[in-house]
Amino acid sequence: MEEYALVTKLIIYCAFLLLLMSAIIIITSTLFKKRIEEMALEKELERQKNQLQQLEAILSAQESERKSIADDLHDEVGATLSLVQKNLSYIQKNQDSRKPFDAELSQSIQLVDYSIQAIRGISTELIPNNVLQLGLIKGIEQQLKLTENKPFSSCQFHSEVPNDFEFDQVKAVEIHRVFMELLNNIVKHGNASSLNVACQISEHQFILTFSHNGNSFTNEDYANNLANSNGLGLKSVANRLKRLDAKIHFESKRKISEITVIVPQNEIITA
Repeated sequence: MEEYALVTKLIIYCAFLLLLMSAIIIITSTLFKKRIEEMALEKELERQKNQLQQLEAILSAQESERKSIADDLHDEVGATLSLVQKNLSYIQKNQDSRKPFDAELSQSIQLVDYSIQAIRGISTELIPNNVLQLGLIKGIEQQLKLTENKPFSSCQFHSEVPNDFEFDQVKAVEIHRVFMELLNNIVKHGNASSLNVACQISEHQFILTFSHNGNSFTNEDYANNLANSNGLGLKSVANRLKRLDAKIHFESKRKISEITVIVPQNEIITA
């Protein structure tokens, strides 16, 4: 009887172990299946997330491209046409004086021709023609020659940048756009009769300086303009300076207003 009882207990124990193992297998199988489903869901969510990120990148690139074109048109063409407007306004105000306007008309024609070339450059490569053909320094000098008669009675340019210094072409275009917008602001709002522009390489920096005898503009004015104005002008300058990792400083002393743009040299040299 004892042996029979022992065998019975052993059978019951084995049955219990079998049931326990079966339960473990079923639970493990269920958990494994659930984990596979979770992994599949995570993979699908990751795929959708990647697709969303790609879509956001495309939309961001499109928006950036649109903004770049708007900035280029405003800085390059808008600045030049503002000079044409100045000339035509001068002619209109003095049309009864019977004085010849050959210089103003000739300059306006040159500016319009430059604008046409700039639009073509923006339409094809978004790069101003004179920077491509002449380089940054010569391009700045050429632009100033177009403005030396009107509205400034004195317009001078000085460069200490070595002739063999090679600018990164894309960064040179950015600097030229900044130059054009700042020049345009001086023409439109500075009420200056004298302008000096200088370029130099100093302590591993490219420095562009405007000096004029017109209305003053301070760092505080610049910050307020960026914060409160809806215009594209200085906001475009700020965006370009940010891409160049550059700084801008405004100062007035002894009735002379100065604007200084400082670009790290490592940002502008050809790789």
